[in-house]
Amino acid sequence: MSDPVIRFAESDEDRERAFRLRYQVYNTELSVFSRAADHDRGRSVDPADEFADLLLAEVDGDLVGTMQLNLGGKTPLLDSFEEKFSISHFLDAVPWERCGIQGRFAVNPEQRKGPVPFLLMRESARFGLEHKIELSFVRGLPHLCRVYMSLGFRPYRRLYDDPEEGVTPPLVNIVRDIEHHRAISSPLLQFGLGLEEDGTSELAERARRLLPASAPVRLPEDIGFDRIFETLDDAPGASPFDGLSAEEAAELMAGGLVYELAAGDRLMRRGQGMYGIYVVLGGGLEAISGETAVRGMGPGEVVGEVAYTLRDTSRTMDVVAAEGGARVLCLSDSAIRKVERREDHVALGFHRNLSKTMAERLASPPNG
Repeated sequence: MSDPVIRFAESDEDRERAFRLRYQVYNTELSVFSRAADHDRGRSVDPADEFADLLLAEVDGDLVGTMQLNLGGKTPLLDSFEEKFSISHFLDAVPWERCGIQGRFAVNPEQRKGPVPFLLMRESARFGLEHKIELSFVRGLPHLCRVYMSLGFRPYRRLYDDPEEGVTPPLVNIVRDIEHHRAISSPLLQFGLGLEEDGTSELAERARRLLPASAPVRLPEDIGFDRIFETLDDAPGASPFDGLSAEEAAELMAGGLVYELAAGDRLMRRGQGMYGIYVVLGGGLEAISGETAVRGMGPGEVVGEVAYTLRDTSRTMDVVAAEGGARVLCLSDSAIRKVERREDHVALGFHRNLSKTMAERLASPPNG
């Protein structure tokens, strides 16, 4: 097998290959982005593709990875960008022409542990620096959010609620915030792109001042696995971690994210695609049918277990944060699968608890 070749799409056929790979990854494997899919032809396209540069990764001539890049200097500020990212929040500090958006990052399962993801991200960073991009935006899909945050992307606003695809945190990378990249040991500094040569830029300093004091998305390890486990251990109801040791629970939590929700924030809506499972860590959630709250869920309780377990099933209810807000742990399907491969007895205990939760809820149907 030869080394991966990273290049930009140069023809309509190149772009079609990228659209078909996206479909294989996002629609066939992950069952998301159905609205952007041409199911008859097995391709996934969205309106931003009209203006996008498409990165391709090939191995022995086969397409194994792709990424969509929209540069502000080449792309109009589409309504969908503003809706998903609230870009206007930053425009007094950084002009749109110095912004970029990454999307539709897809890699074949067989290539995800190899160099392909790294090489695509490196070329994306190089391309952004070449075009003097100061702010790079991306949707923090649960299976990719931790990767992006390790590079230097940060959450800065409430979760974006897509009517079909579910909630995701918008993330921004202040490209030339060198202090932040050093503080987290960002791989961007190891890409050999000369990012550190000029230090933190003036535009980066202005953008940094617009970040919130308290992040709406955090990593479980930043809160503390022991602290989370103690919270769940003290919860009155059953938890998906019951019967697991603190170390075993940490194995599952390590691939997760913690969302901070304000009262009324939507966590999921009926009919959305499946993006994993949630565990309430604090506050409360309400399941809604029509206009009526039919079930309340507090610390330790699991949410989204039906769509997670049945895989091909969409969300069955609307779920919003109750009065006072909520803190929830998001566990992506891919994060749980990693634990299944490494520690099958931990995954077995987790799934046994999910089965118990589903059985109890069937035996005690919601009100209304």
